[in-house]
Amino acid sequence: MTRKLVASQFENAVASERNRMQQQLGDQFSELAANENYMKNHAPAGAEPPDRRIAT
Repeated sequence: MTRKLVASQFENAVASERNRMQQQLGDQFSELAANENYMKNHAPAGAEPPDRRIAT
């Protein structure tokens, strides 16, 4: 069965993960979030936008 992830679900998941990370990392979160290289290399699994994700 294929389940599509709609844009609003993706945006909600990203916002939830961002909030969780902010609470967990505190001030360090801002430094890491501002580092483009870190964000590219440490994105959580499945963090690609829905149009780039392969349906399973």
